[in-house]
Amino acid sequence: MARPTSQSPSTTATGPPHAPTEDRPVTEDLLVRNYDVERSSTLHVRAVDADSETVFEWTYYLDPGEFRSEVGVLEPGTYEITVEADGVGTATTTCAVGPEPAETALIETGNLTVAVSEGAY
Repeated sequence: MARPTSQSPSTTATGPPHAPTEDRPVTEDLLVRNYDVERSSTLHVRAVDADSETVFEWTYYLDPGEFRSEVGVLEPGTYEITVEADGVGTATTTCAVGPEPAETALIETGNLTVAVSEGAY
């Protein structure tokens, strides 16, 4: 199971994640995956909104083959998603987040690479 190594995920640096409401559907906002079969990985993920505000920041420790799905932590919109992987590097991509599967930030590491792309499927 994914073990966070910093504060809990938040929509601001200090606030809790917002819960889905009747007028806001549940969405898979971030899918964080370690597809390496031999190496654990530590990933630091940050989402910055159109106003250049960090609205989500979290560090994940993922064992080989583990993944973590963040649901309902971001408002629908466009974000600059940055991931830093220990010993591997950094990747940044602009991603739309919303109710459609194509509107999910996919963050992956494995085989000594790290990537961010839009769309989980």
